[in-house]
Amino acid sequence: MRYIRSKRSGGVSLTHLTPLVGQRKFVPAKYRWSLDLPMLPNGGFLEHYLCGWWRVLGDVLRHPGDQDGAEAFLVSVQNELWQSLRRSTYWQRLRYALREAIQPDPQILAWARAGRPRHLNHFVCNLLYNRTIRYQAQYAQVQRDNPRLVWLLTFLLDEGLCGASDQVVAWMKREIERGRVSPAGWRLLANGQEKDFRHVRDWIGPDGEVTGRSLELACWLRCLMALRRTTPMAPAIQRLLLHDAFDTAGCAICFRNVRLPVPVVRILLAEAERRLGAGSLAPFVRNDLVEVMTWLEAGQPVLVKNQLKAGWEHLTRRAAEWKREAEASAALGHLEWVSALGTVRAGEWTITPLTNVWQVRREALRQHHCADRYLEECAAGTMRLFNVTNAVGKPVATIGIERKKDRWTSIGIRASCNRAVTGTLVGLDETVVRRYTDVWRLAQTVSPEPSEVLTPTAEAEENDQAILRHLDATAGHPYRPG
Repeated sequence: MRYIRSKRSGGVSLTHLTPLVGQRKFVPAKYRWSLDLPMLPNGGFLEHYLCGWWRVLGDVLRHPGDQDGAEAFLVSVQNELWQSLRRSTYWQRLRYALREAIQPDPQILAWARAGRPRHLNHFVCNLLYNRTIRYQAQYAQVQRDNPRLVWLLTFLLDEGLCGASDQVVAWMKREIERGRVSPAGWRLLANGQEKDFRHVRDWIGPDGEVTGRSLELACWLRCLMALRRTTPMAPAIQRLLLHDAFDTAGCAICFRNVRLPVPVVRILLAEAERRLGAGSLAPFVRNDLVEVMTWLEAGQPVLVKNQLKAGWEHLTRRAAEWKREAEASAALGHLEWVSALGTVRAGEWTITPLTNVWQVRREALRQHHCADRYLEECAAGTMRLFNVTNAVGKPVATIGIERKKDRWTSIGIRASCNRAVTGTLVGLDETVVRRYTDVWRLAQTVSPEPSEVLTPTAEAEENDQAILRHLDATAGHPYRPG
């Protein structure tokens, strides 16, 4: 491997010595690699050195009955090598020696660290570092005019928006106000800090996409203006809104896929902040918030002014009453459904079906993703959701599958905050799909035939009428045998 630092621009690059047509040449690496610290054993680095083994290992393991076996084995080899490299003292020394040799600019590193999504880029990669060098004049101008907005420049550049050569802060203001953000909303952004907008910075879409975050930021600022917020939210409160749709329409705000009146959202956030101060936010989210949100969506209550003044206690009481009535009814309807597959184990993981609205909402709030957007499909029988826990019962992922005609397919497996899964969780959704399809088809095959409906004949009906007349005539007389 050869690390190169340009004396003219300061940019960095990486090449590999690779055999090509009988010759060994240095070929530029096209993947992202960590600059601080370099030589992080990520997938791209290991795949380069293992590429000569992939086909051989795959051919050894491949057989018609298990098409995923080879891929799973290759991933396990890569993970074991990754763990071994991280434990190596020599490897740690090499990484620090490389950083000292490359000598990245500390100021460029500081600017590049600001605004990058933390769950996607734990380290500054080569592409981000080189881009920051190209825009270092703009970064220097923002640092001079308003240091609080350095993160916003990285945020907008990640969105593919080209920074202006001068008056960069004014350019960022125009870009934000294009999203129908008022001047008050811009002031809230300009006077805030990066941590106040962490949930927007780390936003991931339902399909794993990370583009469109600038639109989410504009929507969030409109929500703050509708709520009349003048102070930032605590990070724990922000996580309740992570990967949500910050949608405002009229006098309502979309919270966890439920359109709520603005006063109700104010009551909800005020109670969450009170519980956070009392140290009881976790049970509040796990129990009270789930029941209230389910009632507000399914019950569609009309809350008058006096009820809103009563606050959170009134909402929880009404939600508890509604839940008792729903559970006492003969059929829960769209609030509960049946899963063909019960709780099963797959290696070290326990897979549990989510079979009612309360479980799905609790899963979405706990895992900080948008599983609750699929409630209608679950009730209609076209989709099923599963919770995945590890050996100690900790939730680690959520699996979704959907029905397409006579078979089920996977819509994905996601870890907390819509992140992609790693390790042995990869491919677990396909295992669930196969098991669920087998059980579901078996249930369809052995389902009981509808019973034959017998139509009584005229003679039988006449005999029944004669028996009824005889009973009426002998009513009140003692029974005499014979």
